[in-house]
Amino acid sequence: MMNRTVQRLLIGLWLLFSFLLISVICKYYRESNVVAAEEKKRDKLVIMAVCEEDGSGESLKQLADEYSEMPGNPEIKIQYVSQSGFQKQLCIDKDQNNLPDLIICENVMTPALESMGILRDLSDYMTTDRASLYLKNAYSSTVVNGICYSVPFTSNPYVVFYNEDHLKKHNAVIPDTMEELYKLCRETSTLGTYNFGIAMKNKEDITSSFLQMIYSAGGTLRSLDSENCMKLYEMLDNMRDEGIIDQDVINWNQKELMKAFSKGYVKIAIAELSSMSILENSDRKCKYKIAEIPYIQKQTYLLQGDNIGITVTANIKESIKLLDYLTSSEVIKNYYENTYCLSVRTDVKVNPGRVRGLPDEFVERERNQSILKNAYTTWFIISDGIAGNLTDFFGNKAITPEEVSKRLQGDIRSAILER
Repeated sequence: MMNRTVQRLLIGLWLLFSFLLISVICKYYRESNVVAAEEKKRDKLVIMAVCEEDGSGESLKQLADEYSEMPGNPEIKIQYVSQSGFQKQLCIDKDQNNLPDLIICENVMTPALESMGILRDLSDYMTTDRASLYLKNAYSSTVVNGICYSVPFTSNPYVVFYNEDHLKKHNAVIPDTMEELYKLCRETSTLGTYNFGIAMKNKEDITSSFLQMIYSAGGTLRSLDSENCMKLYEMLDNMRDEGIIDQDVINWNQKELMKAFSKGYVKIAIAELSSMSILENSDRKCKYKIAEIPYIQKQTYLLQGDNIGITVTANIKESIKLLDYLTSSEVIKNYYENTYCLSVRTDVKVNPGRVRGLPDEFVERERNQSILKNAYTTWFIISDGIAGNLTDFFGNKAITPEEVSKRLQGDIRSAILER
């Protein structure tokens, strides 16, 4: 009798345990399905950005991942596109009704993207109070025909990187004028190295560095054949023919230029300030410093940097939230410091180049005296024209300064008229 009672009790306990186990398994299965369904329904935002060779891509991804992990936020994906394929990819995405939600691009591209019907009107978002947070010219770069289509993001001026030991050896400093820089490069030439370098593989790189020098010569996109511009072409021609600049620069992007510089192969380089991130994170073999780019007629500070726009097909509510996050003072200050860019905000100041000799006065002049490059709806055609002609010029010693001047002026004038 006792054994039968114990047996019934054990069977009851086993049935209870089995019931509880089945209940736990069912609950876990239901919860797993709910989580999976929620993840499946989770919103996604796509940011299209040019694939830079510096540290900006890694920093942007880190911000995107941090934002994605915040409760209630959509998943952020970054679509990196090469400079050469940027316009083409946007056209494909538009034709397939598959535009990204946000676009990070050079500020001079804003009119071109607006003319393509890609950017959303952000006038309601960029109120007077919000616009006052940005430097005047930075905000102006977002406006097309009186309407705001993007938000200022970074300032990334071109500067001179120079091999400190090389200049000390020759008891020299970076001069104020381009003529003196050419003379310095010629007089300190050493076998097996090149005393001057720029990045020419990507069309926006060569266009931006070239226009920095053109504006310092008193020229603009509409006057590429002035007397002072001719002086620039003649100096570049001499550098090419005398072996001061390597003809392989036509195959170098910013990263490859900085690699050649860090190994001592190139002694003086003109590159974006953000290229510091490449040098600071590399096994460089030289000590370097940073200086302003020498001028031809007058020292000129161009506002070079990126804006952020929202596309016409974007999830506007979530895109605005993400835009608020990316441009908030705390987040953007951290981004500037990690990417070695300058600030376009009135309330945030940084000088990542100070440790390499770039004076705070330069940063102040960039903030207060910078001017906008001429920006046109046909910007992509313009940059194609500049990059193509200069690539031919550096790659072919038979092309004279007069010929490249004539070609540039003709092609760019035609591109402007295509508006």
